[in-house]
Amino acid sequence: LHAQGIVDRFHKLFPECGGDFIKQIDYSIKYCDSLIDEFSSKDKMPQIAVSVDMLDTGIDIPEIDTVLCLRPTESLTIFLQQLGRGLRLADGKTCLTVLDFVAHANQSYNYESRFRALVGKSTRSIEKEIKNGFTFLPRGCSITMGKQAQEYILKNIHEAIFNLSRLRRECRAFTQNTGQDLTYENFINNFNLDWRIVYKSPGSWARLKVQSGIPVADFDENSKYTKLLEGGLARLYHTNSYEYLSYLTKLMNDGMRHPANPSSREDKFLQLFYYTVWMDDVNKVNKTYNQSFDSLDGAVRSVVNLEWFMNELRFLVSLRSSQLSQTTKWLKVDDQGEIELYGCYSADEIHLLLENKLGRWQVFGTQYNMERKFAMVFVTLNKSDKDYSPSTLYEDYAISPPQFHWQSMNKVRKNSEEGLRISEQRTNGWKYLLFVRDAKQDEYGITNAYYCLGFMEYESSHGECPMNVVWNMHNNIPGFILESAKAI
Repeated sequence: LHAQGIVDRFHKLFPECGGDFIKQIDYSIKYCDSLIDEFSSKDKMPQIAVSVDMLDTGIDIPEIDTVLCLRPTESLTIFLQQLGRGLRLADGKTCLTVLDFVAHANQSYNYESRFRALVGKSTRSIEKEIKNGFTFLPRGCSITMGKQAQEYILKNIHEAIFNLSRLRRECRAFTQNTGQDLTYENFINNFNLDWRIVYKSPGSWARLKVQSGIPVADFDENSKYTKLLEGGLARLYHTNSYEYLSYLTKLMNDGMRHPANPSSREDKFLQLFYYTVWMDDVNKVNKTYNQSFDSLDGAVRSVVNLEWFMNELRFLVSLRSSQLSQTTKWLKVDDQGEIELYGCYSADEIHLLLENKLGRWQVFGTQYNMERKFAMVFVTLNKSDKDYSPSTLYEDYAISPPQFHWQSMNKVRKNSEEGLRISEQRTNGWKYLLFVRDAKQDEYGITNAYYCLGFMEYESSHGECPMNVVWNMHNNIPGFILESAKAI
């Protein structure tokens, strides 16, 4: 009825277009397949198709250059599929125009997730993006919002914010309201939430249940050791290595027992997992948290009896495994270290993989391993005045997929030892590895990890204090990083 009403209204407003210019195409229409065939031809009628639950998927008409949204779409997947109908490339097609005429939606309708999907991976709040006019969209894209629409959507987002009070309220009433079992997976899927939200506050899924009046048998909410383990779960958020996640899956299936005859890579994975969760060497952990671990392996085995921890770990590893979209491959730095190209790592993980130590005392920037002649170049692309002093707001950005512009520290002169090490890199045996992150923290206050973009080779430089260096990448910078890495 809605679709037919739109067609009838169009005929009244634009009778000069003729009766065939716009057609209803859905499962209620006989011979709809022939209508789709005619709509697929740019020279035939209809030129406008009004559809309900039919043309979201399964058709490929590259010439579509305008999409109108006339009702809310609950499913984020279908929402993106609808946009995808107009995102095909075609000769003479310069852009897709999306006109969203959705008026008042249900108060629980999640506008934020829709805009988050459009903006992509970002550390910025959607509320700020709306207020500032979406300044960080990919090149060639824009979102224009009327004042009334902006006010309404901002109000919707503000009222729909899942603060701690609302999380507790929804947790308590979840099964009664939805008919589903109260599990972490069901909870975040039902409300289309990012899983990190409960690690920002209150600290974990188990803690949220306890604070909602739902007992969790083995969860000690007043223990600082519990808080350490909660932080460890949150710190797994960035992991994108299929091999590492597979190791963690096997570890859980084997009762958190490390293999009896592990490979060197499995030993490294055990080390990564231990320091991600427990953060410090065994002796310091024992002293600080009143534990009695005899080894890294012993600490890892100890959590097998903590049901709350194992449940959350199993879900998070499964979730991260299902979200993998970027293929990684191992890069051998030398006989003592390897790391995955396009892998996402904390600074601790990078040092553990390449140097077998944490390296927390080192100042970020470029860190040199003088004995093994390799350099780790750490870059934060979007630097804020709050987190960086004027002397460290370096201009680091991608020039193109195979090239990256980087500024040395302010003290580096071109004829200094460090300056010559850089400019003579092609002949002096030094290897430079680039690690980049979008910003210091994500929108949940979690420290962002770095993507390994691999080896780079010196191309040219100019100036000094700092030196402006152009590097040639051995492997192209992937598209999902390139947009945020390009100079604006």
